[in-house]
Amino acid sequence: MQISSINDIIQGELLNSPAISFIYNVKTDVKKILEGDLFFAFNEEEIPTAIKQGAFAIVVQKSMEILDNEIAWIYVENLQFAIIKYIRYKLSQLELKAYWCDTISYELLKTFSSNLPQTPNVWLFSSNLNTILARINDVKHHDIIISNNQEILNALCPYTLPFNTHIFEIDNLIEHSLFETSFSYKEEFFLRLKISSLFIHQFLEVVNFIGTPLDFNKLKKINYFKPIFIDKFFNACEYGKSDKFVLIQEKEKLAQKELEYLYTHYKYAKTIVISKEPLVFDGFEIIVIPHLEEIFQILQQTAFNALYIIGFKKQKVELLFKNNQSTNALL
Repeated sequence: MQISSINDIIQGELLNSPAISFIYNVKTDVKKILEGDLFFAFNEEEIPTAIKQGAFAIVVQKSMEILDNEIAWIYVENLQFAIIKYIRYKLSQLELKAYWCDTISYELLKTFSSNLPQTPNVWLFSSNLNTILARINDVKHHDIIISNNQEILNALCPYTLPFNTHIFEIDNLIEHSLFETSFSYKEEFFLRLKISSLFIHQFLEVVNFIGTPLDFNKLKKINYFKPIFIDKFFNACEYGKSDKFVLIQEKEKLAQKELEYLYTHYKYAKTIVISKEPLVFDGFEIIVIPHLEEIFQILQQTAFNALYIIGFKKQKVELLFKNNQSTNALL
């Protein structure tokens, strides 16, 4: 692509009169720079490395010294917006279908990604523009793009559609637990799926979209509304080996739906809700703690069946219960 063309696309300002007039590819990862690439420089300390590896153009969002006048230096007001403009231009050259979906559908699509259609190809676009940029040259005519970020997708694609559009009539629903469900849809019976009934409609939307037989054992990999069972000493134990469990939700928006589900489906048991920030949810008293380790002190003083944690990183919570050191305090 001509330097003048990409400069127009990203609405940049050419800071010098370079000897070169074209670039081959666009990168944000300095480790992957090849000769002829354009480099979006989020970290100015990486610019010398990019030049050494053969970058033909450097895009910056603040004034800085031009280290090599042979290559192109382009100024933009915002690197993220410049990348969006470039991706949008690339996608606008193609006939595509673009769908936005909810978080659970996206998680299910990722879980069954090996079964996604390849004719046309289906691309799952996250909110990470750098990841999208790295894959953009592989997107072809008539491919399908699906994202769980409607705002990003609308910025990248001229026309977008909702993915979750169907209403499914479900029969013979059996909720074996909060996390295991059996049901019938049309002429097929889904037996003891490791998925909450909360997500049945998203599950069927994905099944219908993929259209081929799936390995439902992969549902165990779903990270949403996935319990950590804990014993009487609050140590993580095997699935279903205890009547106590922990649920973790980093996003407040999703917590609302999950707590509503717990309120209607788990009334017979005691649920404790702990949050990093002050929140209000109907039917629950929210205990606010700034530090994750304070959880054990609360649990030692309260009888409960379910612990619902909002706002803390899932990985940190999981490690906390796997490496729990509170046992001595209970003995």
